[in-house]
Amino acid sequence: AFAANLEGSKAFSKTVMRESGVPTAPFAVFDEFERARAFVLERGVPLVIKADGLAAGKGVVVAKTEAEALETLEAMMLKKAFGSAGDRVVIEEALQGEEASFMAFCDGEDYAVLPSAQDHKAVGEGDTGPNTGGMGAYSPAPILPKSRYGEIAELVIRPILKNLANKGEPFKGVLYAGLMFTPAGVMVLEYNVRFGDPECQPLLMRLDSDLAEIMLACVQGRLKKTEVRRKDETSLCVVMAAKGYPGSYPKGMEITGIAEAEAIPGVKVFQAGTRLVDGRALTSGGRVLGVTALGADLAQAQKTAYQAVERIRFDDCYYRRDIGAKGLKRITG
Repeated sequence: AFAANLEGSKAFSKTVMRESGVPTAPFAVFDEFERARAFVLERGVPLVIKADGLAAGKGVVVAKTEAEALETLEAMMLKKAFGSAGDRVVIEEALQGEEASFMAFCDGEDYAVLPSAQDHKAVGEGDTGPNTGGMGAYSPAPILPKSRYGEIAELVIRPILKNLANKGEPFKGVLYAGLMFTPAGVMVLEYNVRFGDPECQPLLMRLDSDLAEIMLACVQGRLKKTEVRRKDETSLCVVMAAKGYPGSYPKGMEITGIAEAEAIPGVKVFQAGTRLVDGRALTSGGRVLGVTALGADLAQAQKTAYQAVERIRFDDCYYRRDIGAKGLKRITG
């Protein structure tokens, strides 16, 4: 429960990063609006403003103008847009670079890394519009090749495990590091104490070992003796969402075509915002389905995933048509 604060409190997480020597953006923490406002006016923009508590993946704003920064502070701290999650805010330097996700199974002392992944947080194509919980993902991330996993893990996973163990609170589970590759090197944006979503879907498609056995090894402290095998293939997930998400959206739309999509070799449809009523699948959330495919490479995984998406129907459906484009651009130059 102690380690859950790494995700539950941005201020706690940033403090632990600083204690552990993990590279991260310079930051300040405020629980008074006027002091936060004065800091913004003094520092200038761009700045990243984060609600301290959990806000369904929507409590982070990159403020590019002073007006946007002050508006964000007002919404979080005074208007309680995220309830008590915004009582305290973290304001940090805006970093420039490319993001990637890096996760590891942990048993309190040892860790076993998962392949890298990259998600698409913005709702619109070309990474435009408001941030969401994630509109799609793929693994591996071309910016973080397998050859760097060991180096990055020693930089961002090992120090956190050591710090928590030294506090008498060893962490067992999945540690997620949200990374940014900047001109100055790798920086940690955030930690989660769980799989990332939607990165989890392509990662699980690539896992070639028994997940339950690995998780049991984490709990029992025997990860070092447990093999974590990974498929060499690439995997890509497209999130099919309800139109209007991350704002208000309709619910109760009937979903058809899931079985037809899964008839394509290498495809798995992960259900999220759905419910079963009288044998019919209906939409019940913003992110409805994670349509995921394996492929020999990123281009093949992308092609197969979108072929599967085209077989699925529900009213007021929305999905990004460019999941994987960033990775392909990096691969092809």
